[in-house]
Amino acid sequence: MSLFIGLIWEPECDSLGFDVTFKKLPRDIINGKNKPTKRQFLSLIMSIFDPLDLLCPVTIKGKILMQRIWRSGIGWDDVLHERDYARWVDYLDEVRKLSQLRIPRCYALRTSKIELHVFGDASEHAYVAVAYWRAVRPDGTVHLALVAGKSRVAPNKVMSIPRLELQAALLACRLATNIQKEDRIAAERRMLWCDSKTVLRWIRSDPRAYKPFVAHRLAELDERSDHAWPIDNDVINERVADDEAKGESINVVCTTHTGDVIDVTRFSSWTRLVRTYARVLYFTRRLRKQQRPFDADDVVDDETRLLRASQRRAFSDEMRAAAVGAATHRESSLRALDVMLTDGWLRVGGRLRRSPTLSFEEKHLIILDGLDHAVRLLVEHYHRRAGHANHDEVVNIIRERFWITRLRPTVKKVANACRLRRVRRARPVTPKMTDLPKGASPFVKGHLRTRE
Repeated sequence: MSLFIGLIWEPECDSLGFDVTFKKLPRDIINGKNKPTKRQFLSLIMSIFDPLDLLCPVTIKGKILMQRIWRSGIGWDDVLHERDYARWVDYLDEVRKLSQLRIPRCYALRTSKIELHVFGDASEHAYVAVAYWRAVRPDGTVHLALVAGKSRVAPNKVMSIPRLELQAALLACRLATNIQKEDRIAAERRMLWCDSKTVLRWIRSDPRAYKPFVAHRLAELDERSDHAWPIDNDVINERVADDEAKGESINVVCTTHTGDVIDVTRFSSWTRLVRTYARVLYFTRRLRKQQRPFDADDVVDDETRLLRASQRRAFSDEMRAAAVGAATHRESSLRALDVMLTDGWLRVGGRLRRSPTLSFEEKHLIILDGLDHAVRLLVEHYHRRAGHANHDEVVNIIRERFWITRLRPTVKKVANACRLRRVRRARPVTPKMTDLPKGASPFVKGHLRTRE
């Protein structure tokens, strides 16, 4: 028996073994007397030299346990928790048994009919692949030779089982490609095996019909596998709902929505808010098969809807009281006004109702709340329409249509935030004068030189 780079070779039976003595680790840790730290556990699982990953049924358990220890959040020099220590003891028992394992080094493929079979499988914890040479001898007997394996731990991010099965299929395909490239054995056929009908159906379909995660891996499988997967008519004819498929149509369910259609606080311009709101409502009409074209009347109507929504947000209690003819609550900001509810609008009453020259909208202004974001955008809109004029002029223009509570503070706040108004009100700063030149005296009388 000779030791070669971590592998044991027994010339008598031409087989390979594995060194699992772990000479560099403390014996009390190897014997299971003391709990290992996170650093020591990682050192143990990395001390197993297995270049072909032939021990993956055992070593993958250590990697899964290492991932579990990592998720627990302990430090590198902290000992394992009790639940992880119990799994550690079981893992050590399985590792010790590897010292008795022997795998034939030679494939013994003395035949002309050779096939390469690679299997891929996955679970919620890991996905693996294993490859075998299959040789049919002249007497009809079949000889199998273990070639290599590959194992990967499932990522920390939760992934569906079909996606993990697809990862296993891709791992098997890459393993088969590497084996054929390095072993240089002429195989009559290469077969890739997967027990997931979902993955087999993906492989038999167009990769462009799926989401990027699945599509990219299917494209690599098409390039590498060359139709090496089994053909199952049940899989090909299967028609089931697939979460990974791209949607070819949009199904819109229209329901009754009692809240605001859009979030007005995300807008900084009244014009943009009104036009966006109008486009959204036009889209909903299109969904209801109302083919009326979009025009300027839609913008005017939707501006009215925005103002109605703003009024309902601010004065819902006052509107209910006015609807039944009750008095406004004494804590309301409208307690000093004679409010009235007409055509769904909360308006100002007052003594102008008998005026013969004013229109109804001029006599009974619409009441709005100056603290509402949409109303503030409306005030800013009138401020710009007035050419960034003074406060009184903007207030007079607004009160031709609306009675806005806290109007003057709102106008002042909008004006103070206006950049153009800041530029207009800016005063030039007198620069600081520099010092007198060196040697100059401020007390020397000036001289007037005249011609002689």
